[in-house]
Amino acid sequence: TIEPPTAASTFEEGVEYETVGNYERAIEHYKHALQLDPEFYEARIGMGNCHIAKGELVEARREYEAVLSQIPGTPSLWNNLAHVYAELGIRLDQAEELVGKAVERYQKSRNELTLRAQRTKNEADRFLLRQELNDRTLELMYARGTLGQVRFKRKSWTLAIAAWTAALEVAPLDYFDFRAKRNYEIALAYRELGQASDVRRHLGKAMEIVKEPELRKKIEKALQQ
Repeated sequence: TIEPPTAASTFEEGVEYETVGNYERAIEHYKHALQLDPEFYEARIGMGNCHIAKGELVEARREYEAVLSQIPGTPSLWNNLAHVYAELGIRLDQAEELVGKAVERYQKSRNELTLRAQRTKNEADRFLLRQELNDRTLELMYARGTLGQVRFKRKSWTLAIAAWTAALEVAPLDYFDFRAKRNYEIALAYRELGQASDVRRHLGKAMEIVKEPELRKKIEKALQQ
């Protein structure tokens, strides 16, 4: 006999579609998962993520806010909702509080994983811990990036630079466009502070490593100003 689909199996199918960029089909599966189990909150977060990828920030906000009180201890949700608020230019105080909590949670977890990996003698366990540590480092990197964006929206230029600099400190060297975008954003903050030499320095760094064509155009335009 064929087992009927469950919320979990339908959600996993949605994740597969989201992974390959088929956001419409992913949203369909996430909606179906919620029909099967209205409390399957991961599906609603998945819908929010797809809406962000499609540039549908209002819809993403709706999905994230719907589950914020249901799963309050989820740093990825805090980060993503803070990103939406920053992009929309709303609730910036709450956005900084949310992403600040995410940064603290990821930093604490990263420190703990680092110690465990150093102390573990079993090579297989150490390998798994290092994989988890890499994942946490990326989550911390993105959260620090979001924190910088929120602070920039709040016109806290120096604090935004500090957050983006901290993001670059943990970003892998081969994350070229992430590093280029942070340097570009740092340059914009220095421009607001009237520090022309720092503007040129960070735009130059961004140009050296940028791969994404649209980001390259933004950097080139900033260099001409």
